[in-house]
Amino acid sequence: MDRSVVMPSKTLNTLSIHRSIERIDFRRRATELAENLSLLINLFMAGIATSIPVQTPLETIRVSTQPEEPLA
Repeated sequence: MDRSVVMPSKTLNTLSIHRSIERIDFRRRATELAENLSLLINLFMAGIATSIPVQTPLETIRVSTQPEEPLA
């Protein structure tokens, strides 16, 4: 027998409220998790970016315009 038919309407309303609260709580937790994951990815990428030596175009120009040493 279907339980929803036997349950009083007050119980159904209470269950409905609890389910909607659970959905809202789940969405809030999912949003927080996504924000934390995004923050971790940004921190990880910043760590990679600071650990890799990058030559700027100015340094490249400066290196390429230095006079070469004469061959002995």
